[in-house]
Amino acid sequence: MKVIYLGTCNSLASKLVDRLVKEEDQVYIIAKQDFDKYTKPALHYKWYKYNSNDIGLKKIFSSISPDVVIFAGDIFLKETWQYCTDTNEYLSRLLNILNLSSIHNVNKFIYLSTNEVYSVGNLTHKETDLKHPTTYKGELCSIGEELVMGFHEKHQMNAVILRLENIYGTHVMEEEQDFVSNIVKDYYRKGIYKANKNKILYPIHIKDCVEAIYRAKDYTPSFIYNVGCSDALSEYQVAVILKETLKINAKIEPYEGEIISYAMNADKIKSELEWVGYHRFSSVISQSDMNLTYQQEPEIPKIRRIIPKKPILISLENIIVFILFALITMLFSNHSFLKTMDVMTIYIILIALLLGVRQSMLSVILSFGFYLGQHGIAGWNILNVLTNIDFIMTLARYIFMGIAVGYAVDHYRTMLQEKDTEYEYLRKEYQEIREINEDNILIKREYEKRILTYKTSLPKLYSIISRLTVLEPETIFAEAIDVIKDIMDTDTVAVYLGNEKSSYIRLIASSKPDAVFKGKSINLKEYPAMRDKINSNELFIGSQWDDQEPSLAAPIFHEGKCIAIIIINKMKFKSLNLYQLNLFRTLTVLISSSIAKAKEYEAAVRSSQYIDETEILNAKEFEKLIKIKQEGKKKGIADYSIIKLKAEEDIKDTYYKVVNSTRNTDFFGVNEKRELFVLLNNTSFDEVGYVLERLRQNDIEAEIINL
Repeated sequence: MKVIYLGTCNSLASKLVDRLVKEEDQVYIIAKQDFDKYTKPALHYKWYKYNSNDIGLKKIFSSISPDVVIFAGDIFLKETWQYCTDTNEYLSRLLNILNLSSIHNVNKFIYLSTNEVYSVGNLTHKETDLKHPTTYKGELCSIGEELVMGFHEKHQMNAVILRLENIYGTHVMEEEQDFVSNIVKDYYRKGIYKANKNKILYPIHIKDCVEAIYRAKDYTPSFIYNVGCSDALSEYQVAVILKETLKINAKIEPYEGEIISYAMNADKIKSELEWVGYHRFSSVISQSDMNLTYQQEPEIPKIRRIIPKKPILISLENIIVFILFALITMLFSNHSFLKTMDVMTIYIILIALLLGVRQSMLSVILSFGFYLGQHGIAGWNILNVLTNIDFIMTLARYIFMGIAVGYAVDHYRTMLQEKDTEYEYLRKEYQEIREINEDNILIKREYEKRILTYKTSLPKLYSIISRLTVLEPETIFAEAIDVIKDIMDTDTVAVYLGNEKSSYIRLIASSKPDAVFKGKSINLKEYPAMRDKINSNELFIGSQWDDQEPSLAAPIFHEGKCIAIIIINKMKFKSLNLYQLNLFRTLTVLISSSIAKAKEYEAAVRSSQYIDETEILNAKEFEKLIKIKQEGKKKGIADYSIIKLKAEEDIKDTYYKVVNSTRNTDFFGVNEKRELFVLLNNTSFDEVGYVLERLRQNDIEAEIINL
């Protein structure tokens, strides 16, 4: 089972992951941050960095196709909800997740609410009690419950609401804000905690909360459940227990504040889901998995991003640094250090390291010019300078230091830039591959859906065609209409009964009135193209643009004779492809096979179904036929009427008088009193009058009856 949890990666989510994955469920966490090293689950999960109101969640839901969605929200474990960004966006995030869950038809939506939706006081509330929230947390959760209920009623979403008491976790961290964490943090940070003796807490351990969620993801007879333990402790008692457990030198300052209590009756979840809260606060708080030591993690300083500067500005900085080094040289020229070390060489190396080879060349020019100025050679010509060995060595040293160091630095920076470019390319390529993978997942899921549930998939075809495995021809024709409707994507299907002695075919069943092609009786001589195809046991394909032809017609043959014709009056143009045509032909073959089996069965049991030497059904078979026709009439497949024949002589004599006045689609039968009836197939009440008049002309009295 695929489960999506929307909330914060805290102790609750961690325990929930371990519980669900242990039962072989796949868990996906949607949160702004992943778990830290203290709360990280032991078992595998998948984390997506999204807000609950992010539009990108649509892709996540499409890719995962979750079975269960659990909504807690980013602030669920907080003891007190205050007006802030998270609370402002709480309902919009919930609404977004409800919409996505409705669109993707999740099997179960679990909403985690609070006991603060009830009125404050000393009453113990049941699920049926009216809501009367007095806190901001209670008001938001109450509205959230109304949203969930709206989707449950209007969109038939299978949802459940869990109203939870005061949850406490297994770790005390800066971001944890349950009542235990708040008290412990005040002990360490302030050394004092102000405890309200009139504030009653109902502690429920995270493991009990997780167990309730786990049981709620399956069958839930009720819509709302109270989840709570019988423990009732004042805030002062909780503070004392924590202080004694921590053995900390902190002070508790009790006071008589307003009465705050939200007691709940949890009998329903205990009886219906067999949930029990095993953990008691006083005994659990000292267990080994409770990490009550609070240590605020130091903030990691952010690295400032270096913004590239313009070349002119860099050159100006180079000149300023040169001036500083020149001043140092002139001011401290008599210092012993400057007599052994050339400061300008340090300047050139520094510029080469920081600014690269281009600026190092400028520093070489400036330094050598300064060197010449210091040695008073302003009046010398260029030849004198070039022939002075000291000047040449100094210039060579400056150039070597500047170019060598600058080139090495520039080469290193180029390598870094290439690595960055390569990294960016690989990152984009990875992003493209990830998008392709997401598309492939969607395609894979679509094909999986088609294979398993599509109307022409093998499992679906088998489940549909298996309806044809009956032994009554009348039932086969009725089921054939439903089968063809489901598979061929059309609702204009009709079945006509063939007659080897006549060119007329007569309607015996249709999916709806519009499915009837040119009346209840059709003379095939008027449609020679269709007649030739039918006589050749071939599929007839009509013109989509000609109302004088049906879209499709296929014969049903038995023992070399056309006993029925299936006609599709209208069909969508996009459905008239080779695949659909072959499928329709295959269906007619299967229907023919079913008819053959039914006929063989009918011949084998004929003596037990009909009165000797007649086509009169006995009372049992006639009653069965009437039930089949009643079912077909309810589905709108075919109408029928029944008339009772008045006869004083033997029913066989009456049968032989009447049989030539009826159609080959009509049925004769008797009841337990041996009274003779005729079931007029596909004949409405208004049309019976014509039949009665025709019988009266042959001196046969009959009356219409209602069976």
